[in-house]
Amino acid sequence: MKKLLLLIILLFQINVIKAQSFTHLPSFRPVTLADLQSNKYDKDSSAEAYYMQNFGHTWVYDELNHYEIAYQVFVRIKILKPSAFKLATYERFFAKENRQLIDRIKDIKGKTYNLVSGQIEEIELTSKDIFKSKIDSETEKLSFVLPKVQVGSIIEYSYVVHSPIPFNPEDWLFQNEFPTEVSEYFFEYPKNFSYRAIEQATEGKFDVDTCLVSKRMVSCHWIMRDIPAIRKEEFAASTDDYVRKLHFELIEYIMPGMSDSKKLAFDWPSFDNYLLESKLFGKSIVSVEAAQPILNRFLAKKLDTLTLAKEVYHYIRDNFRHLSGYELIPDNTITKVFDQKAGTGTELNLLLISLLRQVGIDAYPLIINTRGNGRPWKEFPAFKRFDYTLVYAQIQGKSIFLDASNRFLKWEMLPRYCMVSEGRLIKQDDCKWIPITSPAKAVTLVNIQVNFAQNTGEIDTEIDYSGNDYQSAIFRIEYLLLGKEKYIEALKKRADVIEKPVVSLSGLDSTNTESQASIRLKGIVSEAYHESDKFLYLKALPVEGIKEHPLPNPMRNFPVDFTYPQEKIITCRINIPDNYKIIELPKSVRASLPNDGGRFVFTVQAQNEGKTIIVSSQLQFKKAIYEVEAYQSVRQIFDLVLGKHREQIVLQKQ
Repeated sequence: MKKLLLLIILLFQINVIKAQSFTHLPSFRPVTLADLQSNKYDKDSSAEAYYMQNFGHTWVYDELNHYEIAYQVFVRIKILKPSAFKLATYERFFAKENRQLIDRIKDIKGKTYNLVSGQIEEIELTSKDIFKSKIDSETEKLSFVLPKVQVGSIIEYSYVVHSPIPFNPEDWLFQNEFPTEVSEYFFEYPKNFSYRAIEQATEGKFDVDTCLVSKRMVSCHWIMRDIPAIRKEEFAASTDDYVRKLHFELIEYIMPGMSDSKKLAFDWPSFDNYLLESKLFGKSIVSVEAAQPILNRFLAKKLDTLTLAKEVYHYIRDNFRHLSGYELIPDNTITKVFDQKAGTGTELNLLLISLLRQVGIDAYPLIINTRGNGRPWKEFPAFKRFDYTLVYAQIQGKSIFLDASNRFLKWEMLPRYCMVSEGRLIKQDDCKWIPITSPAKAVTLVNIQVNFAQNTGEIDTEIDYSGNDYQSAIFRIEYLLLGKEKYIEALKKRADVIEKPVVSLSGLDSTNTESQASIRLKGIVSEAYHESDKFLYLKALPVEGIKEHPLPNPMRNFPVDFTYPQEKIITCRINIPDNYKIIELPKSVRASLPNDGGRFVFTVQAQNEGKTIIVSSQLQFKKAIYEVEAYQSVRQIFDLVLGKHREQIVLQKQ
C-alpha cells in the first residue's frame, strides 16, 4: 500500500491551475410540518423509512502540486418504523499508512427534526455524538449517532471526505434497501483526465443525465427520482449486481510535458492478450516434467478420451490440497504447485489444464468472478471483476466445465461459488463468453413415516433425508465444516417441530462421491392435528411442507437463481388409527413451467383399505437461473406448492 501511494503521489505531482473547490452544499428545501406529520411513504406503504434527498458531489482537484479527490454527501431521511432507527448511525472505515490516515473526513454536520407540541424541534449533532476508534494498526473507524431519533423523525447529515487516490472514484448508489424520492450526483474533474462511467441497472431511468465540457473542467450531473427499495431476497447470488449505480474508472490522463496521454484501461483484445502472455497465467501452462511418469501410466491403459480425462481430473482432485484464496493471476507456477501438492483453486485448475494437454486433450482457462462477488462487466474489461479460473475442455464433441478443488464433487460438478451464468474463455484467437452449465442437479429425497398417537394431538414421525449429486455434496460439506456434534445440533434446530429428535447419520464422513449420504430423524410432533366433534384435521404434509412463500414480492427486477437445477421429492406415508375413516383428501394437481422449465406434481392416495394415506410432492426446476421474464411463472408454482402443502386431510371418528 505504501509503494502504491508513493507512486500515485509522484504520478500526479505537477503544477497546474487548481480546480475549483466545491465546498458548499446547495440549498435544500426546509423541513416542514407536513413532512413531520406524514406517517407513510405514498409510493411504498411497507417502507420502514425513505430517503427524501440523497445528494453526492465528487470533484478532482490539485492540492499542493498533486491531485486529490473529494466526496461530498448530504442525506435526509424520514423514519417511519423503529426498525429503521439503524439509519441514525453512520459508520465509515479509514485505512492508515505509517500511522497516518490515507483519507480524511471533514465538515461533519447532522440534525434531527422532531414534532413537539405542534412545532418543529431541531436537535444538532454535536462533537460528543461523533466517535473514533482504532480497529487495528491499519484501520480506524469513525461513527456518529444522530440524537433523539424516534418514529416520525427526519434526520439529515453531511460530510466531505478527501482522498489522495483519484484514479478509482467511489461508486454512487442511487438505490438501497429503502426507497428514495430524489438521488442527485455531480462528478467534476480536470479536462486532462478521462473517466469512464459505467451504469448499472440505470438504463432509461435518469431524469437528468448530462456532461458539459468547459475550458478546463468536465462537469457531469445525474438525477433519478422515485427509486424503489432493493431488498435481499431468496434465490439471488448477489442483489448488488442489480442495484442502480454508477461506477467510475480513470482510463486516460495527460500532464504538461507528456507527448502522449497515458492509457490505463484495457479493451477486450488487450485484456485477453495480457492474460495469454502472462508468465503466471497463459504462459505458465507448460508441460510438467515431474508429472509425466504418472501420465504415462494413464496413457498405457489405452483409455478412451473421456475416461483418460477423468483419470487426470481424479488424480489432481484426490491428491492435491486445496488452499484458500481467490485470485485471477496466481502467485505460484504450476510446477511449484505440482511439487508442493497444494494450491489455490485457480492454481490447481491451471495445473489440470496443463496435464490434460500433456495427454492430448484440448483444455483452456475459463475466467469468472465467483458467486456473490459481482458479475463481470461485459462492455468493459476490469481485472477486479474476475477472481477465479475454471477448466474448459472439449471432449468427444462436448463442452465440459471442471474444477479440481473439491474432493466431495464428482466429474463435471462445480463448487457453489463457481456456479455463475458465464465465463470468459482465454484461448488464442478465440477468446469469448461461454455460458456455464452443469449436467448435475441438487436432488433432495425426503421419506416421512407418520403414526398417530391417539387422543394426544401427537404423531410419531420418522424422516429420512438423502441426496443425489449436489445435495449429497452439500450434506457432506456441511458435516465437514461443522463437525458431527454441531451438525447434529443444527439438524435438530432446523427440525424444530420435532420434540427431542433422535438423529442417525450415514455416509456423511465418506469422501466417496459415488456413495449416498443420508440422515434420519425420529421423534414426536406435538399439536400436529386437531379434532372437532367427530372430525380430525391433519395437514397433508405434517412436516417438511413449505410454510412460507420463498418469493413473497409480487414483482422482481432480477433473476431467480437456484445455483443448480433443483428437485425435491417428498413422500409421506400416514398410518391412520383403526377407529377413523377418510372423509376428504386434497386433490392431486400437476403444473408445469413454460418451455419445459420445470414442474410441480402433487398426489394423495388412500391405500391398505383406507388405513394408509400416501402423499407425494415433487417440485422440479430444470434450470439454475430463471430470468426476470419467468419470475411470475416461478412464483405461481410456489403459490401452488404452498397452497397444496397447507391443505388438510379430514378423518372421521367411527
